[in-house]
Amino acid sequence: MFTKLRRLLRHFRRTALLACIFSAVSAYALQVATPTFSPVAGTYSSAQSVTINTTTSSATIRYTTDGSTPSETSGIIYSGPVSISSSTMLRAVAYESSFTTSAVISGLYSITSSPAAIVNVLYNFTGSNDGAAPYAGLIQGTDGNFYGTTYSDGINNQGTVFKLTPSGALTTLASFNVTNGATPSAGLIQGSDGNFYGTTYYGGSNNDGTVFQMTPAGVLTSLVSFNNTNGAHPYAGLVQGSDGNFYGMTYSGGSANDGTVFMITPAGVLTTLVSFGGANGSNPEAALVQGNDGNFYGTTYYGGSSYVSGSNLGYGTVFMITPSGVLTTLVSFNNTNGANPLAGLVQGSDGNFYGTTQFGGDCDCNAGTVFQVTPAGVLTSLVSFDSATGEEPLSGLIQGSDGNFYGTAYFGGASGINKGVAFQVIVQPAAAPTFSPGAGTYIGAQSVTISSLTSGATIRYTTDGSTPTEANGIIYSGPVSLVSTTLLKAIAYEPGLTNSPVTNGIYTIGSPAALLNIIDNFFGLGIGGKNPQSSLVQGNDGNFYGTTNDGGTRGAGTIFSTTPAGVLTTLVSFNNTNGQAPYAGLTLGIDGNFYGTTYSGGSANDGTVFKMTTAGDLTPLASFTGVSLNGQNPTTALVQGTDGNFYGTTLSGGANNDGTVFRMTPAGTLTNLLSFTGANGASPYAGLVQANDGNFYGTTLSGGANNDGTVFRMTPAGTLTNLVSFTGANGASPYGGLVEGTDSNFYGTTLSGGADNDGTVFRMTPAGALSTLVSFTGANGKNPNAGLVQGSDGNFYGTTGGSTVGNDGTVFMMTPAGVLTTLVLFDGANGENPYANLVQGTDGNFYGTTYDGGIWGGGTIFQLIRPLPLMAAPAFSPAAGTYTSAQTVSMTSATSGASIRYTTDGSAPTEINGTLYSTPVSISSTTTLKAVAYESGFTDSTVTSGTYTINDPPSTPTPAAGGGGGAFDDWFLGFLAFAGVVRWRIGALKRANHKRQ
Repeated sequence: MFTKLRRLLRHFRRTALLACIFSAVSAYALQVATPTFSPVAGTYSSAQSVTINTTTSSATIRYTTDGSTPSETSGIIYSGPVSISSSTMLRAVAYESSFTTSAVISGLYSITSSPAAIVNVLYNFTGSNDGAAPYAGLIQGTDGNFYGTTYSDGINNQGTVFKLTPSGALTTLASFNVTNGATPSAGLIQGSDGNFYGTTYYGGSNNDGTVFQMTPAGVLTSLVSFNNTNGAHPYAGLVQGSDGNFYGMTYSGGSANDGTVFMITPAGVLTTLVSFGGANGSNPEAALVQGNDGNFYGTTYYGGSSYVSGSNLGYGTVFMITPSGVLTTLVSFNNTNGANPLAGLVQGSDGNFYGTTQFGGDCDCNAGTVFQVTPAGVLTSLVSFDSATGEEPLSGLIQGSDGNFYGTAYFGGASGINKGVAFQVIVQPAAAPTFSPGAGTYIGAQSVTISSLTSGATIRYTTDGSTPTEANGIIYSGPVSLVSTTLLKAIAYEPGLTNSPVTNGIYTIGSPAALLNIIDNFFGLGIGGKNPQSSLVQGNDGNFYGTTNDGGTRGAGTIFSTTPAGVLTTLVSFNNTNGQAPYAGLTLGIDGNFYGTTYSGGSANDGTVFKMTTAGDLTPLASFTGVSLNGQNPTTALVQGTDGNFYGTTLSGGANNDGTVFRMTPAGTLTNLLSFTGANGASPYAGLVQANDGNFYGTTLSGGANNDGTVFRMTPAGTLTNLVSFTGANGASPYGGLVEGTDSNFYGTTLSGGADNDGTVFRMTPAGALSTLVSFTGANGKNPNAGLVQGSDGNFYGTTGGSTVGNDGTVFMMTPAGVLTTLVLFDGANGENPYANLVQGTDGNFYGTTYDGGIWGGGTIFQLIRPLPLMAAPAFSPAAGTYTSAQTVSMTSATSGASIRYTTDGSAPTEINGTLYSTPVSISSTTTLKAVAYESGFTDSTVTSGTYTINDPPSTPTPAAGGGGGAFDDWFLGFLAFAGVVRWRIGALKRANHKRQ
């Protein structure tokens, strides 16, 4: 009976066990998958839309944002992305009938509108031979790697010293073993001898900690063992002062057992400088740093203003100590701005100090902060840590060569490991100041407003050429008045941010000879073109027509038109078949159509000649066919000869592959007139000009006697005469063509050569006598690609491709005698690299293109306005002043033929206000006279103003009748003399009487 009972009991136990196992397995297999958040929890600079998902199909999700735990009956049922606009703890759970409810997922989303820093995790410690719990800060060695320590783990479980590359690869160099030290909580310093120095909290002969030295290869030596009297348990590392000694701190020991600041000579002699005592800080756990001012800066873990003996240890301090031991408390932490700094400070390139606190911050996590403190003690919290980015940063920061800060946190990091992180802190600079109006050339004084996008930032500026800093320059408080050419510099700074870059701008204040208006900016997408390399031509309709080298629907270039007001229309997009890459501009034929060339494309891909109507209908007329035939790669515009045919050049091809000159009829019949040989020139980049003598004149880029290019003359029949071979000294490489001046001489430019090898402007007689008029120097421009145009005023106008100011090119004017004036400096924004000739429009202004620059970098079309000359202001004779009688005032202007209007009622005279001056003006009473001079073709003069004060002459006294003035004067003087004698006698009698008494 008992046997059956035992068997029954064993059967019952096995059955129950199997049921339990089945129940557990079933429960595990049927649990709803835990929800996931996307994007994951973390710190963001803007509101986030968070999607919550679970891999369990048809599961219901509930979430909370108030910190409570969601369940099947509490929380909001998820139906779409959750908008999080402020720091929020998001929690979610998923459930489904017949399934076990999922685990709750939690995530803290920290939303900051303007984050002061961004954290990137570089390495997650594992707790194996790589160590764990890095208390110590990193230092960047001379080899570019970062070095630090871990408090525990490693081979002997006493901590390690490691090396970390900027990309996050870690190598363990040494493991502590108690004898040589144990549990280092301080950072390292690389001494002037190249070795690394640090401290351990325990270990050494007294187990009160050590100071050690380690070579870059990892050989470690113990230098000092603390004994409590001279300090105990140094959390803090060392710093080598400018005097060659090492400075450090101990957590405890000293006179109050609250820690010390000490100095160690290279020979190992230790001196206690300060013993902490609570109110001035206690228990320093951070290394010192020597500031630019020679003083040392550090932190204490406890103490400060909140310290109360026996009840409140305090949240710690930041302090300054002189090399002689005078200590000043700069900051007392209050938990909100951080608490209990274990880490040392680092002085950033901006002069401020940066560090971490183990606890505190504005996050409920109480996971510590990264802070900035100015030398004056103004503290700003930059980062509040959470579990994802790390917790409890026990180590200090190091500023890398990239300007960012690097450090470690003791906890936090990858989910499930929580062994700490190495992080990067990118401190945002203050936004660089901007100037309005921007730097440039202006007529008259400018009032410049300086601003920064960083709200509340302080701006300092200089006008003397010095660099502004937080301590140098004028604090900006209102617009800066610039009345003469000035280099303006400004910097912005704000606590919690690094100083902005310095903004520089040259304001040229004067009277520039021309004003530049940007009509169009090329973009280059879609049907739009970009990179115009050619000059414009004005059509009979008043619009301007030109080409772009690139862009269009096929990227093969375009033909466009633009109104003088800047309405741009793409007329043709080349497609290779009808041509590609039109380097040259258009020529307006006598039939009203436009003619031009393309560098490539066509039947042989060697370029084409085409005709286009004003409506944009394009007809290919000829295709170039290569080396030995009719040339290839034309780069210049055509010229229509007096015979009605068109003439042009090709850069290469022909019998010698040195280029050709060709003639083409309006119907498209092309004839090769000559092939260059090298000796008579090579590579004609520029077009031809037909002179008054009926011959054609042009240039070649190279060839000639010195291979520096030539100037040639060619008859319509193709007979060529070499007129000039450039020598380098008189110019080299003429890219631009010639223009025949009104004096029948020819004018042109060379890309290089001349006195400074920056190019020249030259004049050549029809017989070939060449004179160098201008050698560019860089300051007045350099490397002109384009030729010249003679303006209606008789002067020549052109462009250069660069200059020593910005190197974006210039527009210049030159008199026939060679006096050059720079009119415009290109600066990128208004265009750069003007390759093409200018054209003078019917309105008298000049128009041109730049290959690059502008808003989108694809080049510009610009208008150059020559201001009318200023009338000489009227002069008054006699000049304004004070007079005793009426005055007759003449008015004159040094400008011949000027009209003058004047007023005497205080109003301002203009061309329509005031009296027209014809004869001198009579002024008989006090009057303010104003006058202006004007004349067509001139800008009105400034107003001359003068006040004429007319006073009546003073009246003269009339002598008394009969006696005349002299008799009366004599009598009056005699009376005064008698009175004086009487007064003296009376005084003498009184004195004598007084003596007798």
